Amino acid sequence: MSLNLLIFVSYLSTCVWSRYQSIVFLSYGVSASRIGLLKSIGYLVKLFSAPAWAALSDVKFDPVNCLIFCYAVGIFTIYILWHLLLDDNKTPFAILILLRIVRSS
Repeated sequence: MSLNLLIFVSYLSTCVWSRYQSIVFLSYGVSASRIGLLKSIGYLVKLFSAPAWAALSDVKFDPVNCLIFCYAVGIFTIYILWHLLLDDNKTPFAILILLRIVRSS
């Protein structure tokens, strides 16, 4: 039951961010082409990191602990991103890419 609830909450939070991240980035002055690049990098990282996390959770770690860790890192990166965008509207694009890579993996 707890794993199912964690998966549900995880998808619920990522769904909201995925739907509105383009609007948030546009409102802070990130160009549409850079938003597309950020999304593409995220999908490319997920292509390789998802099988790696699956292998790690099957062989070495408990799947629930892996999911909790990934969920915590995802929340942390959104928190950092939000404060970077709110505090300084001139966040370097390389920082946005780095946060996207960490969040996607």
